[in-house]
Amino acid sequence: MPDEIDIANEHAERILSAQIAAARAKLALPENLTHCLNGCGDPPADGSRYCCPDCARDHEGRMLVRQRQAAR
Repeated sequence: MPDEIDIANEHAERILSAQIAAARAKLALPENLTHCLNGCGDPPADGSRYCCPDCARDHEGRMLVRQRQAAR
């Protein structure tokens, strides 16, 4: 029979697993983007989130840095 500590640990593990899954899930982007996600102000290329490969690399690099900083 599990005691209170076992129950609390199982509950904490379920919460942590749900938070990890939510963090790993990629959010869907709207299909009607009007500006490059890098914030340069140019319209994105057809079927893309960015206006050019340079903006894509720059924005994705900044997002990786943010993820690393949030993990600390």
